[in-house]
Amino acid sequence: MRPRIGTLLTISARQLRTRLGRSALAGISLVIGVLAITAIEATAGAARQIIINQSELTTGRAGTAWASVRGGPLGTQATLDGVNDPISPDRADGTAVAAIGRDTGATIDAGGRRVGLIAYAGALRTIRPWDTVAGGWPSTEAIVVPEILVNEEAARQLTTGQPLRLSVAKGDVGTPVRVRGTVRDGEFEARAYMPWQALAAHAGSSQSTTITLLVRDGSGRPTDSVARLDALASRHQIPLDGAVEPVRSDPGLGGTLRTIRIGFLIVGVITVLVGVMGMLNIGLATIRERAEELALRRSLGATRRDIALLVLFEAVLVGLAGAVSAVAIAAGLFAPLAARLFPADSRPAFPLGAALIGIAVGALAGLLGGLIPAIRAARLPIAAVMRA
Repeated sequence: MRPRIGTLLTISARQLRTRLGRSALAGISLVIGVLAITAIEATAGAARQIIINQSELTTGRAGTAWASVRGGPLGTQATLDGVNDPISPDRADGTAVAAIGRDTGATIDAGGRRVGLIAYAGALRTIRPWDTVAGGWPSTEAIVVPEILVNEEAARQLTTGQPLRLSVAKGDVGTPVRVRGTVRDGEFEARAYMPWQALAAHAGSSQSTTITLLVRDGSGRPTDSVARLDALASRHQIPLDGAVEPVRSDPGLGGTLRTIRIGFLIVGVITVLVGVMGMLNIGLATIRERAEELALRRSLGATRRDIALLVLFEAVLVGLAGAVSAVAIAAGLFAPLAARLFPADSRPAFPLGAALIGIAVGALAGLLGGLIPAIRAARLPIAAVMRA
């Protein structure tokens, strides 16, 4: 009776245990190569996530369309009319509309320290998923002391113990304000934000010269978002300054990252090939030492296919053992690095894809390293070996 696959795997595992030292030597270079490839894939995935997260915070989620609006009172009012329109676009399907305006001329003053104030309207937090570090978002209702939102850098600069004031013009005494919340907005400069309605109520009509109108269709498709923004601008006669563009979720750094990744992958593949050559040499030497054992198995009924599979399984098991070890090492190193590079609320787990790629590379390396020894073992002449 021919042995089953499970039986051959069991025999292969026992043979590896009897030659544990040699098996470990055969797998060391594989561990290094697979570790390099796995670490590169995991790092590339994390780096891409950093780039995408940064892009989403500063420009908007994938599928968002944006356009610049010519500033001035008319452009500002038309933009706000479009953002506040309850039926256009239809919010029921998840469509989000927002506007953000710079160059408002207003600042937040804390004992001589000034931070520029940016106005916003609409579903900004839906389009730009800012993490709330502390507090919440300002109220859009008319209140005596208006509320502002600040990023982490502004929070550090404005923590002086001095009362905060909204100043619209130089020498202005200012209106008292209070910080409602702190967010992580992806910006490195100090930024303060206030709802457009609140700014207009306390500082008059905004003269913003740089307005960005953002629309994200409920389908999440960029083409749909572009069409929605075009229709919105046409309906409310919003003076767009240029064409409507989709947000790029993987900006210019993505190409550089891919180039670096390919370069390191080539180095990892070369290291794996060195490991394959080592397994090949050790496998051929082992076949010469095991010639009598393999011939005896043939004489007891094992076929050439069984002998080839036996040797091949041993090599694949060495490759898998090396790959699993490499993935475990990479995962162990990834956790502390991720803790240093990412905040706790957005820390990525070790990517499953990188682990699967590492294991697949290890199995393939074992297959390649054991193929020639397996063919050589299957072709051993029984009679010549037994006579010797």
